[in-house]
Amino acid sequence: YDTVIRNSQNLKGFISASATGYYGAVTSDKIFTETAPPADDFLGNTCARWEETAYRFSKSGIRTVIMRTGLVLTPKGGALAKIKQPVTFGLGTAIGTGRQFMPWIHIDDLCNLYIKAIEDCKMNGVYNAVAPEHITNKQFTQILAKALNRPFWPFKVPAFMLKTMLGEMAGLVLYGSRVSAAKILAAGYHFRFPDLKAALSDLLKK
Repeated sequence: YDTVIRNSQNLKGFISASATGYYGAVTSDKIFTETAPPADDFLGNTCARWEETAYRFSKSGIRTVIMRTGLVLTPKGGALAKIKQPVTFGLGTAIGTGRQFMPWIHIDDLCNLYIKAIEDCKMNGVYNAVAPEHITNKQFTQILAKALNRPFWPFKVPAFMLKTMLGEMAGLVLYGSRVSAAKILAAGYHFRFPDLKAALSDLLKK
C-alpha cells in the first residue's frame, strides 16, 4: 500500500483474498452474510485485521474487492486429498457431530470469481467465495464415499480424539456454519459447479 501511494500508481482495482474463517469456528443455525461481524477468535481476528489493511486501498479511492474463500476443492493436493484419503481406504465417516457445515468452492469457480472481480468494475467490497449449496461434514463424506464407490460408516470420529491430536486446530474441522453466496450470485456470477455432487464428479476424474 505504501509503495503504491508513494509512486502514485493508478490502480484500477485491488483484489484481496480473505477467508470464511472471518465468521469463526462455530456451528449454528445462522447463515452468515458479508455484513456479519468477525468472530472473536483467532481466525476471526486474523481475517478482520487482514481486511482492515486491504480497505486502506478503498479509502484511497481504489476499487477494492475482498474474497472470503471457503474450502477450495482441487483435483490434486489441497483439502480434498486429505479428506479423500480415509474414504479411499474404506473408512468414510463423519467427524465429531457431523452436523458442522463445510463452506466449499470448486477451484475453477474460484479462479473465475477472481477474473470477474478484476474485469467487473461494478464489484466492490466483500464477497463470500463459496458455492451456493450448504453441506454438512456428514453429507460431504457421504457424497464423497458414493463418488468413490466406498462405504460410509454410521459411527463418528469422536471430537476428543481430534482435540488430542490437533489441539486448538481441531476447531477448524469440528465446527462450521453456513455461509451465503447470495451476494456473488446477485453480482451476476453463474457457478459452473453449484453442487458438491457435480464438483466431485469433475474433480475425481482428473
